[in-house]
Amino acid sequence: MKFCTLLERAKINLQHRYLIIFILLLAACNVQEQANSYKRIISPAINGDVLSTLSQLDRVDRFRNPLLNIKYQKLKSKYHLRFRSEEKDEKALSQNEVINDICAFYQEYWKNKLLKVPQNCDSILYDKIAHYLTDKQLSKLSFQELSETVKDDSELKKVIENEGFHCKFLLNNGIQDALIWDEQDRSTYAVELPETTINVNVIFIENYILNGVSDYATFGYSQIGGWASNQDASLFCNKGSYQLKSEKFNVSYLKHESIHFLDIANYPNLESADLEYRAKLVELIYCTKRTIYDRLEEFILAASKENRENAHPFANYHLIEQLSQKLFKTAFEGDILKWKTLTPEEINHASLDIFQKGTQLLKNEPLTNTIIEDLSNIN
Repeated sequence: MKFCTLLERAKINLQHRYLIIFILLLAACNVQEQANSYKRIISPAINGDVLSTLSQLDRVDRFRNPLLNIKYQKLKSKYHLRFRSEEKDEKALSQNEVINDICAFYQEYWKNKLLKVPQNCDSILYDKIAHYLTDKQLSKLSFQELSETVKDDSELKKVIENEGFHCKFLLNNGIQDALIWDEQDRSTYAVELPETTINVNVIFIENYILNGVSDYATFGYSQIGGWASNQDASLFCNKGSYQLKSEKFNVSYLKHESIHFLDIANYPNLESADLEYRAKLVELIYCTKRTIYDRLEEFILAASKENRENAHPFANYHLIEQLSQKLFKTAFEGDILKWKTLTPEEINHASLDIFQKGTQLLKNEPLTNTIIEDLSNIN
């Protein structure tokens, strides 16, 4: 009887273990589902659509997972303070008064631009900068001369560099973007690409003062990882975004930016969306199981076909669309679980095939502006 009792207890204990495992797996699935919901809430802001993120923050009161909910409530408070309150949440970003004032101009501009009020945000920004440089006697140009030239950012760049800082100006999803930093370092890397290996200089940005509109719109969730500059014969890297021995750095930064470096030199008319499209394909050619599914999910969440000028979301959409057609025979596969049924090698090979077809199109017409739509017809 005792032996039978022990067997019964063993069976019950085993059933309890299975039940516990099942509950833990279910909880893990729920946590992942909630984490994905969190990403979907903040993703529109990555592309400059803060209004959609604010709308979703209003609809989602809380998350069941307590740790995620704490993070979410803090994020919600930050968005409400920055974009819904009259109170300013910006603080002095450096010890330099001029740099702080310039940063404040851009932060105010970004807030208004992201909230889509008023309509003439760009003109207001440059008018303020022209008045400021004139009033502070920071430029030898007259106000009239500044008003005519300030939009090319060259005079503002001189002012910032005279203060001992570095800067980069660019257009990000239709928004005037600005990056300002005070410390940088340099290294050289040999980077393997689909058709060649190149040596590139990488300038590591050690300390940002102003980290761009993506950082501002997402409270650091998204930020510019780097860019290629043929003028400086170098790649610039936001060092704080990467572990330098990681696949994220070696593939999603080094290979991504290095193919930009080549493409800008070889195909000078190619539009930003097409440059990003090719660079993201290169990532998927080399990504392993460590990062490939996460990277695909990022592309899916930040995909949009609405505006070609919004280079990253436009490239994301068409990249996923063309890979979906090739691998699933569907128009656009947005379910990451289906992508996970494929091996990394299958995705690598499909990406390489599309990339090589694009390269052939470019070699046939090196002065062309676009290739994305042509590849959609081919694939």
